[in-house]
Amino acid sequence: MASCIVAPPEKGKVELGGTEISGERGSSTSAPPSITTNVLTVNSPLDNAYVNIENQGSFQAAGTCYPAGKSISISGIGVTQAVVCAESNTWQTNINFTNAPDAANYLLTFSIGEPGDITQITKTLTIDTVAPTVSITTPTNNSPINDTTKSSWTISGNCSVDDGSQIIISSTVLPESKVSCSGGNFSKTMDFTGVSDQTFTVTAKVTDA
Repeated sequence: MASCIVAPPEKGKVELGGTEISGERGSSTSAPPSITTNVLTVNSPLDNAYVNIENQGSFQAAGTCYPAGKSISISGIGVTQAVVCAESNTWQTNINFTNAPDAANYLLTFSIGEPGDITQITKTLTIDTVAPTVSITTPTNNSPINDTTKSSWTISGNCSVDDGSQIIISSTVLPESKVSCSGGNFSKTMDFTGVSDQTFTVTAKVTDA
């Protein structure tokens, strides 16, 4: 009578129909993880940041980057600049917008790397470099304030911004206050109760956002 003995396979070895497959238990191999060669973030400016006549020549921008030593390009209509990624893997620069056109949706692009291996970020900005204007029509210079008018004295005038921008009213005797420009005009009532008799100045000013 023939006999058949079935023995357990050796550690790490499987026998299937005369085919031997072996390997250490618990071991496996996989492809190495992909590595991003160019990293860029733009922490400032934020989207919808405002470029005006005061900051257009030196508008601050900053972020993080990788690898150190690589150039970061900054471009938009009228803007072509570059800054090097520092050893700290950060970057910072001032952008000159003096040749850029005014625009409500100006696109500014930041990029690091080369074609085929490039990281790019675009920010949408508002550029408004036309200085706003404001003028006082009432009262006239040297107008008196008396007991009848001192608790409800009105200053009013014209303004060139109709977007709700704030007109700043200041005087040498009262705290600063604000009023919106609407329809090309502004008006603010002031209370001078408690102010002693004297000559003082009241000023109205407006700035871009």
